[in-house]
Formats: sequence, C-alpha cells, structure tokens
Amino acid sequence: GVKKLPPAHNLLLTKNNIHISEYWNLDYREKLDISLEDAIDLVEKTIDSAVQEQLVADVPLGVFLSGGVDSSTIVAIMSSLSTSPIKTISVGFDQGFNELKYSRAVSELLETDHTEHIVTAKVHSILPKLIWHFDEPFADHSMIPTYYLSEVTRQQVTVALSGDGGDELFMGYPFLKEPAVFGLYKNVPRQIRNLGLRAILKSPIKGEFIRMAHHAYEKNYGDQSPLERYIMRITLFTPQNLKRIYGDEFLKKHNPTDAYDY
Repeated sequence: GVKKLPPAHNLLLTKNNIHISEYWNLDYREKLDISLEDAIDLVEKTIDSAVQEQLVADVPLGVFLSGGVDSSTIVAIMSSLSTSPIKTISVGFDQGFNELKYSRAVSELLETDHTEHIVTAKVHSILPKLIWHFDEPFADHSMIPTYYLSEVTRQQVTVALSGDGGDELFMGYPFLKEPAVFGLYKNVPRQIRNLGLRAILKSPIKGEFIRMAHHAYEKNYGDQSPLERYIMRITLFTPQNLKRIYGDEFLKKHNPTDAYDY
C-alpha cells in the first residue's frame, strides 16, 4: 500500500480525505520565435537570476565544484556577483576516476577559496546508511561520491550550490538517444548483424565503440521496442546475465525477478 507522490504534485491530507494535485508541469506547446543569440542571452540571464536568488543565506555558503560545465558555470556566476572569493569544494578518489585537475583549473581561473579532499571509498560500510536515508530503491551510484562530497563540505559550509539539473535541462545524457547508426543497423538481418559484431569484438579496437558492440551482441540489441532498448542501455545486466551471478543455493530458493518487467 505504499505509494510515491508523483513529481511536481502536492498531497493535502484532511480529516476525511487525501487529495493529490499537480502544481507544475513543463509545457512545450508555446514556442519562442527568437534568434540563437537572443536564446543564449535569455538562458544566461535566467541562470544568473536563479544563482542570485540562491545566494540569499544567513549561513556560510559554498559550491560543489567538479570542473564540469554545469558546476563551473555556477561558480563563475557566483564569483561575478561576490566581492569575496567563493568557497569551492571538490573530492577526488585515491583509486580510479578523478576529476580534481579540472576543478583545480576552474578554481585558479576564478580565484576561489578552494578545498580538495582525497577519499578512500569504503562503500561496503556506508551503503546501509545511504539506503536508510533514501527510503526507497535508488540505483544511481553517484550517491557514493555525493555522500563523501557532502560530508567534507559540511565541515566548512552549511549550504552548498551544485550544477545538478544542467544535464537534464540541456539534453546532456547521450545514452538516452539511440545511436546514430541505429536506423541502418536494425535493417540488417540478425545473423549478419551478429557475424559483424563478432568480428568487431575480435578486433584490436578499444573504447566506447567496443563497449556498445558488446552490449549489442549480448542483448540482441535491435529486436526490441524503443522502451526495451532504453532499459537495456541504462542497466548493467540482462535478466539472463543476472541469473548467472547468483549461486546455486540462492537459485534453489528464489526465482530472480525479471527487472525489465517493471
């Protein structure tokens, strides 16, 4: 009986009733007939205004700085509106992916009061805490670096701005789109597709292209509905692959759920 309140909805609970209503929705029907230059100017003014409103605070304020386009834009606008250096905080990891060189470059350019922290991620120890706080299934692994970033930021400031939302507003997630060659790919008979994919996978090519070829070969990518293909692009394991991970004892007692069904 537990349900989730839909995005941009209010729930009004009275003595005798529960009333749910939508308070906001994006309306794409009205189009602005303006030039590219005017559009850029409008976006810049809107972001400037949004950042300025967020700066009204009676507690110490800082910014999560990754060095990417979104957070760097926020820092640049804040710096232009402030008479003192903006406090920026970045985290790096002692293993694997590390963006500190980018945040450092932005900090030097904008002369911020910059703090860097190198963390050793102890994921097994913080996952129970994160799951408790989210209160619902949450499969985005960005929660782990965000937790560490928030933890070190709280030691210096009470409120922190971030660049979250930029990718959503400005179509910054390429994996949401079908690959450009998909129109040609789906018209090739499956046997020929698989022969071609096998040849590609045996080649010395490396990088994103090979990852996509693996994806296409293992999941017979191309024979599904658009929704199924989208689910394939954002999940790590097919239902069949998931079954192979489980041990024999587990499989005797449980039949793994087909996550695609949802």
